[in-house]
Amino acid sequence: AGAGATINILNDSTGTLTANSAVTANGTAAGALGGTVLIRNNGNGAAAGLTTVAGNVTANGSTANGGSVTISSTGANAGGISVTSGTVSANATGAAGSGGTVTLTGSTFAGSGGAQTFSANGASAGTGNGGSVTVSTLGAAADLTLAAGGFTLAATSGSTGGNGGTITASAGRTLTLSAAGIINASVLAGNGNGGTVNLSASNNAAANGTLTVTPTVSVNGAGTGAGGAINITNNSNAATAITVANALSANSGTTGNGGSITLTALGKGGTNGNINLSAAASTLSATGAGVGGNGGTITVNAGGGTPGTIGLSGTSMTVASAAATGGSIAITGSTITGGAANLTLTSTGVTGGGAINVTSLTTNNIAFANGLTANSSTTNGAGGAITVSAGGSLTLGNAGSGFVSTSTNGLAGNVTLRA
Repeated sequence: AGAGATINILNDSTGTLTANSAVTANGTAAGALGGTVLIRNNGNGAAAGLTTVAGNVTANGSTANGGSVTISSTGANAGGISVTSGTVSANATGAAGSGGTVTLTGSTFAGSGGAQTFSANGASAGTGNGGSVTVSTLGAAADLTLAAGGFTLAATSGSTGGNGGTITASAGRTLTLSAAGIINASVLAGNGNGGTVNLSASNNAAANGTLTVTPTVSVNGAGTGAGGAINITNNSNAATAITVANALSANSGTTGNGGSITLTALGKGGTNGNINLSAAASTLSATGAGVGGNGGTITVNAGGGTPGTIGLSGTSMTVASAAATGGSIAITGSTITGGAANLTLTSTGVTGGGAINVTSLTTNNIAFANGLTANSSTTNGAGGAITVSAGGSLTLGNAGSGFVSTSTNGLAGNVTLRA
């Protein structure tokens, strides 16, 4: 009783579909599921018109699972969507329930430029898993910008536990996420695994855009939970295909394995774009904790047939474990350079150090004029292997460089510097 309604607002036209008022399909009694909202311009023949939504759209559950909200413009030539409402949600409210699904898809996307929240969170006063939030554009010139007015993409656990959900932001061409935003698929409390965040650009075969991430992105676990996964991918050979200028975290709870952070510049036509992590705030962490809680993985890859460059300055990356084995860090590209500040890589552990690899391909150089520090030490077991291998020359500033792979009660690890 009291389950949310099913609401369909459809248009089969090349004209504009407009929903100016609030659309509500919430559960209205304890235990009532969120309903279903579909706002879609199906187009007419080969073309679809614009879909515009100005009012809040909600399909929240009441001590039950959230429902689903879909806002889209479809067809052989999909139209754009404009969402200027402050809230689009399929949350679970009350003492129990998991988040539902929120999906926004069109050839282009326009937000309000002000504060907006798109969410599918677990129970607001209890335990439940995060749901799924997807915002995507499709066209070759389809840029997706979540603007400086402040946006939130959230698929968190319930307030007392549960797993994080999945967040996807996908652009046909350029994806720009402003510093004022928050992307959160973490566990808020109790026990649970961190969720997954997928950010991608240049998904249209004809596009060649950039991907810029300036908000924090979190997929942390809690309690006995592991860290989640952050995947950032651009299929472009743009001069700076990927820029990350804030913290990415996939840490475990008090006991659990660290998660994974992966940055990949795939390139187009045999040429890979470049990756830039040169802001002091661009810290990456996938730490583990507790008995058996190993460090996670961090991968920065601009390799391929024609590798792209990687810029790293003032950045820190850590996959340390507080009670088990350190994780792995792998950085691969053509020329790899530091800037005005030292780069710090950490894969320390208690039962063993992890592996750290920095590799420039073919005849390209590695240069950290202001230093590179790598630490893969451990208390017990063996220190991890640290390898810095340049296809061309290797330059490390004396003042800020250091490589440590010791073991208090075991064997030291190997440190290899190669040019």
